Amino acid sequence: MIWGKNAGTAIHGHAGFDGTVKVIKGTIKEENYEFNGTNIELASSKLHSPGEVLCEDIGTIHAIINQTVTWSVTLHIYNTKINTLAGTVLYDPEKKRIGVLNDLAKSSSWNEDPKAFQTIIPFDQFKKY
Repeated sequence: MIWGKNAGTAIHGHAGFDGTVKVIKGTIKEENYEFNGTNIELASSKLHSPGEVLCEDIGTIHAIINQTVTWSVTLHIYNTKINTLAGTVLYDPEKKRIGVLNDLAKSSSWNEDPKAFQTIIPFDQFKKY
């Protein structure tokens, strides 16, 4: 992926698959979160430089943000049979809601077309993760 200045993902979960991300150019910040059913909280934050690898275990909830003043590049390798973002869970701490993407989604972002969401529900109604 090529990340523009200040670009990043929404807070999202890796349900049912794991993977790795290698930083090729620039600096990437990874923010890891914990969801307790009613709230999501930042658990840790780390900067990654070229050559470093982020491990995305099954159940990881995180956001990836470009920290370089220009652009960054990362290589993403996932251990999954799927080739869409369907089922990816997005977390919105400000509105306390969860969105589950469907196969129309092109990114892990709340800026997706509303048709790219399977569902959007309050935190306390989400029981899947």
